[in-house]
Amino acid sequence: MVPILPSFQFERTLNKIRFLGYQISIPVLFFAVLLVIGTAVFRDYGVDVDETDNQIYAQCTLEAFSNPFSKQPYSDCSVWKDMSDKNHQITHTPALLASELLLERSLGIKTPRQAILLKHVFSFFIFWLAVVSLYFISHRFLSPAYRLLPSFFLVICPRLFGASFYLYVDVWALSFFIFGILTLIRFIEKPSRSRFIWHCIVSGFGLGVRLTGLIVTAITLGVGVIESIHKKNKRAMPPFRMVLYSASVFLVLFLIWPLLWSGPIQKLSAAIYSTAAFHKNLHFGPYLYFGQWLKGFSPPWHYNLISMLLTLPPITILFFGPGVYFSLKTLPRFENILLFTWFFVPLILAVILKTTLYDGWRHFYFIYPAFALFSAIGFEKVHSKMNQWGARFLIGLMTVGLLWTLKFMVVSHPYEGTYYNLFVGGMKGAFGRFPLDERGISFREGLQRIAEASKPAGDILVNVYMYTRLASDELHLLNPDSLSERVKFVDESKAEFFMTNLTRTVPINWAQHALVFSIDVEGTPILKVYRRTNLQI
Repeated sequence: MVPILPSFQFERTLNKIRFLGYQISIPVLFFAVLLVIGTAVFRDYGVDVDETDNQIYAQCTLEAFSNPFSKQPYSDCSVWKDMSDKNHQITHTPALLASELLLERSLGIKTPRQAILLKHVFSFFIFWLAVVSLYFISHRFLSPAYRLLPSFFLVICPRLFGASFYLYVDVWALSFFIFGILTLIRFIEKPSRSRFIWHCIVSGFGLGVRLTGLIVTAITLGVGVIESIHKKNKRAMPPFRMVLYSASVFLVLFLIWPLLWSGPIQKLSAAIYSTAAFHKNLHFGPYLYFGQWLKGFSPPWHYNLISMLLTLPPITILFFGPGVYFSLKTLPRFENILLFTWFFVPLILAVILKTTLYDGWRHFYFIYPAFALFSAIGFEKVHSKMNQWGARFLIGLMTVGLLWTLKFMVVSHPYEGTYYNLFVGGMKGAFGRFPLDERGISFREGLQRIAEASKPAGDILVNVYMYTRLASDELHLLNPDSLSERVKFVDESKAEFFMTNLTRTVPINWAQHALVFSIDVEGTPILKVYRRTNLQI
């Protein structure tokens, strides 16, 4: 290992430090600090635009589990309303949503505010477990000095960290993908019955979180086939075990997903179809991409790549290319199959199948851990090949790059999820060219400030441009609770206040009204509030 300074070794420093006479493990310290930070800030976030649908689905799933012999589990649900097996919402985390709701009820939570905050804690804890799991995955790819880097890259990604509290479906999909890969690696390293069972359970559960979990199943079977062809490690995945694995995954999926109980093959096919083609049922307006309002939900082939390029920390992007190169050159076959399938195959399939995409690359958050591993591999290989001064420079460059991103996260909290990097000119460069707060997280503060600055009594009449249901959900988080009772959402002709997060389509012409305040990130508005002319706050 390259010595950076006298009596200072990179490997030793990134594994343990001495504090008050005690040796402290850096990874343990990192994970502990992350958990403390999460529990300290979870109250600061609002809710996601899918909150209401997720609540309905959670309640219906829990009701279905309580009555497993119903012929139509979801149709019997009292709040099912307009949801059906053609609605893509049904493909989202049924068992996890139901588990969170069950926890909510067991804790005796009654108010919507408490329920939302519990979801934030629940979601972040799953993300935290994923960050820890990625560290153990990295043991397969990196030497000890660098194993914490992928986990750190996961946390230092502003969009992911913010999303971990409120964007349940996307972050849970990422987390269970990591869990699936970890259990696969552990089984390949030391095949045993218990590890096989755990991998089956996690694979099935991950598939139930989101159907993209099918990629974990495909990777498992692909590795089994390749290992059999090369006649290596046949004890891990002989043909009969691959068949047993496939059947077990489907069984787990069937058990945790009540939708399948009334017709497994038919309902699963309908769910897969609705996932691939749900844009036909959406009624949102165009979305903003490079300053153009694109219609429909089949974006250009480069949409995912550009979205990632503009919203990831630049320092991680810098080492991605070298990571891909050195992976091909130095990693064994299994590791290459794993990483390249994890990252590149979903992107390629999205282009070939013209997958529905919007709101950036959030549907593909699950590939970012592979990106983080590639970047860490690139950093390790480049760093290990440099002389002492080159290694110092590289450490400094990485440190400055990560601290620069961390500064944005701290200063912009709780709007880390709006991050754009220097490749587009930061927030100012993205304004008017890309959506900023597309999930409406700023609505909570917007409503709070409207309510606090309004008349001390009487109704507060607000018109929200799109996402009225989201704004209604955000009311539960206003403080004090009495403010939420005064806010009423009305149409434009009756409103006193007008609120927009400037997303999807250009708002109706509010130029005749007075701009009373905006919520800014790095001097760039992510939400604007107007008041009818001749009225003053």
